[in-house]
Amino acid sequence: MQVSVEIPDEFAGYIVPAGSDPARLLLENSVAAAYRDHRLTMEQVRQILGFATRMEVDPFLQKYEIYDYTVEDLAEDVAAYDRLQGRRAQYKPPRPPHGGRFLPIQAVSQAAILCARLSLILAISTGTPNATAVIAVVATRSFR
Repeated sequence: MQVSVEIPDEFAGYIVPAGSDPARLLLENSVAAAYRDHRLTMEQVRQILGFATRMEVDPFLQKYEIYDYTVEDLAEDVAAYDRLQGRRAQYKPPRPPHGGRFLPIQAVSQAAILCARLSLILAISTGTPNATAVIAVVATRSFR
């Protein structure tokens, strides 16, 4: 549909800023108002304004300070957050093995040295020194 609008010259500067396309500006203002009043969907806005994707509609709506986030949406998000926080407060991490205690660092160090030495012995006995053997030597020396 083609619409013609006559704006008196003395008011045109107030309605349409200099350097902008009056037809496009009036179209955008009309589309934004219709979307705000729920007379148009986002897809209809995209088609009317000739945007290729819905991703281009979001900046347009932001330009007109139209946000699709209602007070009800906020209330739902706050309720979900509160539920998650309640679950978090009730969460108890699993108990570690060995009767609820972690292994002392000395036991871990001794186990690491043993593994490193076995890796080194294996590498020497097979005649294939590799990165594991080098790591074993370094590990053996660093845990002492």
